[in-house]
Order: sequence, then C-alpha cells, then structure tokens
Amino acid sequence: MISIGLRIWWNVLIVPGSCIPKRYFSKMMEVRKVKEVIIYVDGAARGNPGPGGAGVVICDDRNNPVEEKFKFLGQVTNNEAEYQALLFGLASADEMQAKKVTVKLDSELVYKQIIGEYRVRESRMKKLLQDVRNLLKKFLLVNFCHISREENRLADKLANRAINLNSL
Repeated sequence: MISIGLRIWWNVLIVPGSCIPKRYFSKMMEVRKVKEVIIYVDGAARGNPGPGGAGVVICDDRNNPVEEKFKFLGQVTNNEAEYQALLFGLASADEMQAKKVTVKLDSELVYKQIIGEYRVRESRMKKLLQDVRNLLKKFLLVNFCHISREENRLADKLANRAINLNSL
C-alpha cells in the first residue's frame, strides 16, 4: 500500500506530488533574487561509481528560467549524484533568498526517500538525506515533484556538461 501525505520537518511543509509539470523554452539567464522558485535538479554518473555531475535549472514562480548551473562531483554513484544535485539546487535557492521552493526531479529513489516512502539503508545516503533535511530548514515551504526524464532534460544536459568538461 502506498501512502502519500504531508511530512513536516521543522518549519518545512513537504507536499509530495502536488505540482503540475510545465515545459519551459525561455533562455533568459537574468539572475535575480526571488522569494519563490522552482528548481529542476539532476545528477549523472558515468559508471557506478564513476565521474559525476550535477545540473540545476532555477526558475521563477512562473517557470521562467533565471539561472542554469552545473558542477563536477568527482567519483560518485548515480544516486549520490542525484542527492548532490538536490543539495546544489537547494543551496542555490537559499543563496537567492527564496522562501518557497518547488523541487522537480526525475529520480524516483531520491523522491521517495525524501517523502519517506522508501527507507535509506546505506550510511553515505543517510548522510546525504540528513544534509538535505538540514537545508530544508531554511525554507518556509518546500514542494517535491517527481517528473519524467523528458521534463528534466535541461538539468540532465547540464549534469552531463559538467562531466564532459572535466573529462577533457
């Protein structure tokens, strides 16, 4: 039986699966401070473990991209890369002083671990989950949405760019 409900960690209300996926095509790269953001996050690793990257697309509350970021992660597993991308995205939203955040990710494992549907078994993954929970305390409201790989293709492209640039 699958139970989906509200989870509350400190002052953060997490509402799983309550978003409506939207596509975005704007290439606007203006960085500005916003109070409400949508972040698309994706991690990638070539090999498991292997060289990894994180990609983040930060959008305003109308789903218009305002910033694209990527970061090389070194040797990581696929799941570690997904968590690192989530941490990178949340830290970026915090830097923008966002108070309400919608996180869109295509990793079913990370999504279900965040909402408490799946347990975390590995110690490295437990640490990453705790790091996420610590970052969540900085926001008033966080909404997590599991989306398709197609909807997350720009964040995926950025994660792979990080790997490609460090493989030369």
